[in-house]
Formats: sequence, structure tokens, C-alpha cells
Amino acid sequence: MSDRQNKVRSAAPGRHFSLSRMINQGLSLAAGGMVGVLMFLVFTDVVGRYLFSKPIFGAYELVEVLMGGLIFAGMPLVSRSKAHISVDFISASLPDRLKPVQSILVNLLCALTAMVMSWRIWVYGDRLSRVRETTLELQIPRGLIAQTMAVMLALTTLAFFLNVWDSIKEINSDREQDRFRID
Repeated sequence: MSDRQNKVRSAAPGRHFSLSRMINQGLSLAAGGMVGVLMFLVFTDVVGRYLFSKPIFGAYELVEVLMGGLIFAGMPLVSRSKAHISVDFISASLPDRLKPVQSILVNLLCALTAMVMSWRIWVYGDRLSRVRETTLELQIPRGLIAQTMAVMLALTTLAFFLNVWDSIKEINSDREQDRFRID
């Protein structure tokens, strides 16, 4: 992260109410809870299976659902913090002034992609709910799972739009600095 990005992030409000911060904390807690449940579930299932010949009923389905939930809960977190994998062979050759513009374009493209995916998964989840599709063993409604994933993708879309906003603020900050620069 560049010095400019750090300045923009540090200019964010301190301790007052922030919906973005609350969503971030909620998703972090949910993801951490899912990891904890996954570890406990897999450990007890393996112990039960090999020591007592009694695996946990539905453990495979629960692991599937929790892994999907973990991935989709992590997407807004990773997207907002820009911690995802990126290839920077183009941005490495760009001048510093153009990097925020590139960031705006890339984040807008990612936001659009996440928005379309969210919409389509929501529609698919609605169809699954109407036909009352469930998992085989535990009878978990598949429509609810899909629509939860769609909501997480909508939050990912929001994260990308917030990244666009940060890049716009960075451009404006650079313009302000240039205006007051003494040559």
C-alpha cells in the first residue's frame, strides 16, 4: 500500500459509528466462528469415525455449507482490504498519478461483476426456495444458502464501490497537494 493510500485510510473517522466498520467486524466474527466450528466438527468427526466407528451424521454437508459460507463471508473482507491476489505487471509500469485511475477502473469492473453474480445467485436461490430444494441428509434449504451467498456478494460489491471512493479521494488529495505545492 502506498503512502497516499495510508493517508487516505488514516483520514477515516476515528471512533464514531461506522456501518462499514460494523459490517467488517460482523463478517470477521462470523468467518472466525465458522473456522472454529469447522475445526471442531472435522476433528470430532475424524475421532468418532476412527476410534468409535461413529462419524457425525451430516458432517460432510455441514463442512460443505460452512466452507461456502466462509468463502463468501471472506470475499467482502478481502476485497475491501485489497488483500486478494493481484497481478501488477501493468500497474508497476504506470506513473504514480495514474495508479488511482487504474484502481477506479479495476474496482468498478469488479463491482459490476460481483453485482451481476449477486443478482443471478439471488434469482437461482429464489428458484431453489420455490421448489423447496434441500440438502440430502440435514435438509438444509439450498435456496437460503444461495441467497446468503448473494447477500455476501452484494456486500463485496459495496466493498469495491468503497475502494472506488477511496481512489477518488486519493486523486482529490493529490490535486489539493499539487495546488499548494511551491516549486
